[in-house]
Amino acid sequence: MKSKIFTLLGLGFVCFALSACANNKSESKEAKTNNVIEYSNLNSEESQKEISNLLKQSGIKSGSIDNFLQHVNQFNEIAQGQNLLGDFTAKDPANSVYDVNALSENWTAKYPDFIGYNCRITSYSLYKDFIKINTSPEIRDELLFMDLEALDTDNSAVGTAEGMNKFEAFYSSILTEKSPDVNIHIANIEKSLKDRQITFADNDKASMVSVWMYDDIDEPKLFIGHIGVLLNTDKGFYFIEKLSFQEPYQVIRFNNKKEVNDYLMKKYDVDPSDERAKPVIFENGSPMQV
Repeated sequence: MKSKIFTLLGLGFVCFALSACANNKSESKEAKTNNVIEYSNLNSEESQKEISNLLKQSGIKSGSIDNFLQHVNQFNEIAQGQNLLGDFTAKDPANSVYDVNALSENWTAKYPDFIGYNCRITSYSLYKDFIKINTSPEIRDELLFMDLEALDTDNSAVGTAEGMNKFEAFYSSILTEKSPDVNIHIANIEKSLKDRQITFADNDKASMVSVWMYDDIDEPKLFIGHIGVLLNTDKGFYFIEKLSFQEPYQVIRFNNKKEVNDYLMKKYDVDPSDERAKPVIFENGSPMQV
């Protein structure tokens, strides 16, 4: 019975995440590519070695990289037959389609008491050492119930009770006004980060790129509906993401930040109503500059 609950919750959260889961840096030199966007599901030793080296060059600790790849392999093992990509391949990642039902069934059959990791847990596990929270802010974790369930089973992404508190504080939703005006919401996000004393250590090679979503079902609020880690390299911008609990890891190689922004807006700006605010893309603590 418990495994069925996990499956239903997982599928429900997939639908939720897909409809919803900085110090601005100047653009680095343009990528030395031919303007083709490529991505990989890290389903090969070569692709994992490449991204591991890039993470190390970006200042990510070896323990965090090892933990990340362990969970990549854990997921990819149950996703065989889903045509996951090993080598970086020229395809539009926004149009990638995975059989979520089959993936959920395979996962639950092997891990009936563990829902796995999602975008927020994955990104935090890689970038947590660059996030600073110098206070004990109010935690609003009503939208994190599945994240916390996952971390209750496998807390290796956060490590300690202090790390768990930091995770909840970082991903807490924030109150905003009922308005379609994204400028109001940007101001409220920036104010909330300042009030909660959330800052990011200087790193010109890596950052967190988050998709802030607007929700007014109970009360107007903003939350991080999707997030990934962006690496700034000589070969382009590598965006590392876990699409959802029951969808694969992707690493997408973009040529510039505009392509990153366009990809995320294409994938997550899915509400046709003009009465609701569009998603807002942040890089660390500020709107991403494209």
